[in-house]
Amino acid sequence: MSSEKSGIRGDLDLRDEVEKLKSGVDKAISELKCEIEDLKNALVELKSSLNEIENPFNLLSSLVSDEDFKKITAQAGAAEKEKVGPEKAEEKREEERVKEPHLLGAVLSEADYNTCISLIKWVWTLLDLGFDIDDIEKISRYCEFFSLLQKGSSHYISLIAPAVEKARALNLSDDVVALSIYGAAKASGAKVKIEDVTDLAFNALRKLISRPPESIGLKR
Repeated sequence: MSSEKSGIRGDLDLRDEVEKLKSGVDKAISELKCEIEDLKNALVELKSSLNEIENPFNLLSSLVSDEDFKKITAQAGAAEKEKVGPEKAEEKREEERVKEPHLLGAVLSEADYNTCISLIKWVWTLLDLGFDIDDIEKISRYCEFFSLLQKGSSHYISLIAPAVEKARALNLSDDVVALSIYGAAKASGAKVKIEDVTDLAFNALRKLISRPPESIGLKR
């Protein structure tokens, strides 16, 4: 009789543990969704910052008064017209409008999704080794100088480094960060293989499961 009660009690304890585990997994999945949403918002902010940085006059306008900024832009425009003439200035503007989409397409064809993710994982590794954001910028510039990185890429690596550092502070994995960029890659027309995305998803899930019980709301 006592052994039967013991068996029933054991079944109840096992059921409680299963319920706790299920609750912990549900909580972890909910937290993961929130973290991915935060990363999406961070990427939107990063894109906005990139748009601001790409135009040097935006930075200049934040450093000087409105009146001084108007004078500077007026002087710059006058100097350009005097240098190339009215007709040539118009031709130059037209050439730039035609060239910009072409250059964008070239960048997308040369730097595919895997290249982007590899650079993020590289930054992640450097942070794991103890390097800070300034160190990463210097290393990427060095690599770019010797053509180990695509020309101009060190600038954008230094911009994504703080976002990667934030993801590490949130206890996310590099695969979760990579997954959060998938939407942007798909929208831009970059080359993305479905098996690569599947591997990232499984790796992210595997790392989530291997996290300590305390991090997903379970007690040892």
